[in-house]
Parts: sequence; structure tokens; C-alpha cells
Amino acid sequence: CCALLMAVLYRVGDEWWMYAIGEGAHGTMAKDNVDEFQDFIRQHQLVEQALAKDQRGGPAKKVKLKVPPKRGGGSGPNKIAFKSGNGACLQEVVIPTEVVAGTYIEVPVVEIVSC
Repeated sequence: CCALLMAVLYRVGDEWWMYAIGEGAHGTMAKDNVDEFQDFIRQHQLVEQALAKDQRGGPAKKVKLKVPPKRGGGSGPNKIAFKSGNGACLQEVVIPTEVVAGTYIEVPVVEIVSC
């Protein structure tokens, strides 16, 4: 039977990291694919990349956004989408209900590898 390696969660020091995979594998249970996950981590040097990012340090990148008026009149959350990273990907933010339209909020930019 076939399995799908969706994502790998791994720990580097005190921090947890996640990397989306989306590749097929052989197995019927999670335990059947542990070796594939470990191989993926080694082949893509995920631990080394995480350590390099930790060493760069510095504060997280943020973007300042003006909160628009709620649209649509629905009861769902008010959201803003903006281009992040290299400009090819969209990051979406849910605006807290207590934030007033017209004010500015700072949002951390999430590093997106591909989209």
C-alpha cells in the first residue's frame, strides 16, 4: 500500500521545527515510514539549516499593516492577506476582534520556503 509523507516535525536544541514534504512512500502505518522521514531530514540537511538560522539570530521580521474595516457583514473573522518573503507567497492574518479599523498592527513575517 502507499503512504504520503506530509510533513516532518523535528527538534533542534529547545526549538521544534516543521518542514512540509508531500512525497509518496511505502507503508501502511506511521512506524513503517520512520526510516523515510529520517532519510529526508538527512538528505535535505534540515538540522544544519535550522542551526544556521539560529546562529544568524536577530529579531523576527515584521510588517506594519493598517487594519481595514470589516467587509461582508458576516460573523467570520476579519482577515488581511499580504505578500511575504520574495513576494510570490501570501501570508494571511486574522485581525483580533478588539482591534479598531484604521489602526496599525505589527505582524511577524513567516519565512515561506515555497508556495
